[in-house]
Amino acid sequence: LGGNAKLALRPSLTDLSLSAVASTTTATATVALTNQSAAALTLNSLALGGAGATVFSIDPSSTCTAALARAPGASCLVVLRYSPTQEGSQDATLTVTHSAQGSPVSVSLHGTATPKPQGRLEVDAAVLVFDDTQLAASSSRTLLLHNAGDQVLAFSAFALGGGAAADYSVSTAAAGSCSLSVPLAINGDCVLT
Repeated sequence: LGGNAKLALRPSLTDLSLSAVASTTTATATVALTNQSAAALTLNSLALGGAGATVFSIDPSSTCTAALARAPGASCLVVLRYSPTQEGSQDATLTVTHSAQGSPVSVSLHGTATPKPQGRLEVDAAVLVFDDTQLAASSSRTLLLHNAGDQVLAFSAFALGGGAAADYSVSTAAAGSCSLSVPLAINGDCVLT
């Protein structure tokens, strides 16, 4: 192995930024390592370190591996994956040690995770006040529900609770009623009676 061998990053970079939606998407980026000399070199290790290293990984499709010999002018690829589990920023470092001058070579990794889209339910009244009602008669009130989130909202149940729950019922028969089978669109409204 020649002492004048040199490993270079292609594209030339020292910082790499990736972004993804937390717990939903994965971002990938590829870094090429090239032997820029007339002498061969060997990759000794490829490692991820730093506080955010757990959300970064080296994809199995990478052609750069430890103990890989690179002839003069030869390249290999490191495919990096960023798979955040929570929103915010995470930083890590990819460090490549090799048998040539200038070892190790490192790239700072910066990940930004945006929140997962979700529905956010708003109601037009916190309390519904019913008219005085005689025994065996009924009165009704309508509650407007609004999806103020950035994702469609699916209902799993419309349930009543409390000590007098048996005296009340929920109806979804009226036009525009909320439905267990139809998600509420972003910025959409529906009613419960």
